[in-house]
Amino acid sequence: TLFGLAIGIGMLVDNSIVVYEAVQRQLERGVDPDTAAEFGVRRTVRAILAATITNAIVFLPILFVDFEQAAFRALLGVLALAILLPLAGSVLVAVGLVPLLARRLAAPAAMARVARLKREREELGGLVAPDRARELFGALLTVALRRPGGWVTSVTVAVLITVVFALPFVAFSSLNQEPPEPERLTFPVQFDSEESIEASVVAFERLEQEALALPGIEHVESFIQGQGGSFIVKIPPKDSRPADLSVGRVRSVINEVADQLGIDVSTTQSQDGDGLAGLLGQGASTVVISGPDSRMLEQLA
Repeated sequence: TLFGLAIGIGMLVDNSIVVYEAVQRQLERGVDPDTAAEFGVRRTVRAILAATITNAIVFLPILFVDFEQAAFRALLGVLALAILLPLAGSVLVAVGLVPLLARRLAAPAAMARVARLKREREELGGLVAPDRARELFGALLTVALRRPGGWVTSVTVAVLITVVFALPFVAFSSLNQEPPEPERLTFPVQFDSEESIEASVVAFERLEQEALALPGIEHVESFIQGQGGSFIVKIPPKDSRPADLSVGRVRSVINEVADQLGIDVSTTQSQDGDGLAGLLGQGASTVVISGPDSRMLEQLA
């Protein structure tokens, strides 16, 4: 899957980079290409195998975890395979293909660079041309090692300045951001006393009629139980709903009808899907029974 590749893409190239750098270093030292490729693989194969096995151990248990939701279990199985198989392939590429490509493609360029540097040294009488970037980095590193207190203080001050200036901006942006509109409203319904299935059906039908009477509301769902149930109103997207339709209006209408019917109604809101708890099989279990025989449905209820 694309998600598995997105997670494992960094681990895929790590092995090849390690092997290539080892071969390239030997080539720059003047070692012949065959010896450089062999030495690079022999020196790094244990490290890349250990790193790959460590990453695989992290994702391997996903294949053996038993989740209640079959779809989620299948998704995690595909995700684990999408990470483990590319990791195994990256080892094969790093050990088999990268040394060959380095031998055929990188070796000529590395040998030409070594010859050029040797020629420049001979022209300069054995001296090496100054590298300004390396000298600057070396100077900064030397100062940091000799005076660690000053560097720690500088980093701390920089972090505090960033927090002082960035935190108010982030807080102001969060406060001004509009909360996301729910895509459906769920009303848990609780009757004051034990009601018959007919009385429950009448109460839920009244809720459905009042909700569907609102402009823009086209879909509602009712789950009826002995002492209550749940009533769900699906809210249209904000850009396609009427201007006078809002979540607050839907709540007020349902609460008003509930007061008239003498039932207790609370409100929860959610986006599409049942959330992570439902996906992991930790949400509330729901049994839906449907059929053409109302008497049989009443007996089952």
